[in-house]
Amino acid sequence: MTFDDKIHEPRFTTKQASEVTGVNWETMRGWIKRKIILAKPEDDVRGVKAQGSPYLLSFASIMQIAITAKLDELGIPPSRGGAIALEFTHMGEGKAVWIGEPESSVYPEPRRPGHLFGGNRFTFLAAYAGEQFGYVFDAAGMKDERFFNKLFFPAGVQTNRVQVAAVVWIDPIFRDLKYRLDTGENA
Repeated sequence: MTFDDKIHEPRFTTKQASEVTGVNWETMRGWIKRKIILAKPEDDVRGVKAQGSPYLLSFASIMQIAITAKLDELGIPPSRGGAIALEFTHMGEGKAVWIGEPESSVYPEPRRPGHLFGGNRFTFLAAYAGEQFGYVFDAAGMKDERFFNKLFFPAGVQTNRVQVAAVVWIDPIFRDLKYRLDTGENA
């Protein structure tokens, strides 16, 4: 099994998560108890283990913690940031298209939940004022003309005036956590 196959597998302790994300352990535990972190109950593997067993988190959940912390730094409260981070960690972009629309016009290749876009594309997460969920999009970089179109005219955001609250570049966070967790593969 490769790292990509194990991205949603609970295998890291909360202590490891706290160390690599820089989020205080008590703060992180509070986020977990308040269900700001962890999208699915099956991520909590303690129910099938003895009392006192460590709470294990998947790489995707640790990414959610790191992204939530970054959004908190940018002024978005964790109660909202956790849900926005889920857009990257637990949702993907597929090849769904409208009938008659060329398949390549959406995504040349899908982005799986918790994964970066492939190729020479960067992965960004945008949060918008008044929206509960984020928007994950790809671009070739800041000079990519599509970057601003995707940022200010996101698909699925139904408003005449889009107000961007925060933009997080996901790639360096992903690679740093992968390296610091020593997943055994190059980042």
